[in-house]
Amino acid sequence: MDGRGIAVSLVEALVAFTLSLLIVVGLWSAAAAARDQAAWLDGASTRADATRVVGLLMDLDAEGIVGSGRSGEVLVRAYRWWGLPCAAGRRGGASVSWRGSRRPDPSKDSVWILSATGVPSVRRVSRVTRARDCADGSALHIEWQSDVVQPAVLLRGFERGGYTLDDAFRYRRGRGGAQPLTAAVFPPDSVGIVLQTGRVLVEASRGARRMWAWP
Repeated sequence: MDGRGIAVSLVEALVAFTLSLLIVVGLWSAAAAARDQAAWLDGASTRADATRVVGLLMDLDAEGIVGSGRSGEVLVRAYRWWGLPCAAGRRGGASVSWRGSRRPDPSKDSVWILSATGVPSVRRVSRVTRARDCADGSALHIEWQSDVVQPAVLLRGFERGGYTLDDAFRYRRGRGGAQPLTAAVFPPDSVGIVLQTGRVLVEASRGARRMWAWP
């Protein structure tokens, strides 16, 4: 092969190499864009799921909103069970057929008690044992601190807690630390909980708010 033929071959090889390089770069860029798009969609889906969790939990405990706590925190009576007396009531306790999301727990529960005269009161649960005077085999005897003179007609058990919203939606029970209930997917500078007279505003994404009433 003469010098001219060698030069042509080198040019063709260079062109082929350049085209191959451009194809590789294009494929890599497309793959990177696809990864970024997938990550964005995954992040958007995670944020949407977390926002739904905020709404669901606030819906669940909205009836128990009692006021403000620490900065950016709304305090709630988080109702976890309720019970109807299934035997004659006594001072300081009642045997009840109960239902709820968990068993009554004297280590963290208080009880809202409605008396036969329609007067409510709140007491700390002091003891929970199996009821022996009810036909319902799962019935429990709930005892509380201090007495209630009138027999109870309805019991609602709750734990005291508080919700906050920064990079995650968090729940604090009692005097403990706030535990995250969602992933840390919220922009903390544009979300939060604002307690106003008669309402609680929760902003879980830019420009999107929901409101819950409170007494």
